[in-house]
Amino acid sequence: MSGDLVVYVAKKFITMEPALPEATAVAVKDGRIVSVGTLESLKPWTDGYPHRIDASFEHKVVMPGLIDPHVHPSLPAVLTPGVFLAPDDWTLPTGFFPGATNHDDFVESLKGYVEQHEDWSVPFIAWGFHELWHGDVYREKLDELFGDKPVILWQRSFHELIANSAALDFVGLTEADVEGNDEIVWAKGHFWENGAQVLMIKLGPVLFEPGRYGAGMRTFLDM
Repeated sequence: MSGDLVVYVAKKFITMEPALPEATAVAVKDGRIVSVGTLESLKPWTDGYPHRIDASFEHKVVMPGLIDPHVHPSLPAVLTPGVFLAPDDWTLPTGFFPGATNHDDFVESLKGYVEQHEDWSVPFIAWGFHELWHGDVYREKLDELFGDKPVILWQRSFHELIANSAALDFVGLTEADVEGNDEIVWAKGHFWENGAQVLMIKLGPVLFEPGRYGAGMRTFLDM
């Protein structure tokens, strides 16, 4: 091989390889990655070839440059401070969230999570709802279950929100405010696409409060 070996070091490399999911050093020669691990594990390369250490990323987290035209880095920052209650299990730095694959399990899990919610200066928010598995858990059902506690379900696609009456009161949204919007069903507390934006704007001070948002972004970087 011609050319010097370059060893990049970082706080963390996310490899996407189950056999070695994280690393702190990557060796590159002639434009190709030749070894991944730590400076210690890369010694056979650094001992055998002229090399230089590139510390440009030593305080950063590096991940593969995935080609995806529809990625929103802010999504996990907004969602991970809350609860994940989806049809499948989720393991996050914030904890393990078992899935619920039917209506009864979803409702029981939701009740448990809401009971644990302590700071009612912000609504309870859970991501992962999908009617195909969880059935009718819209405004009327949420009102029945939680009364004056503001509860919001974020549909699995992220493009839909379901709010109970207390949540709508919390953000100060009235039926007159949404009159004529074809992507809102007020009686169901169902907001989607451009209709969802109406509710998200009202939730902005909660979702993007610096402490909450910052904690969510740190969680994302640790994933």
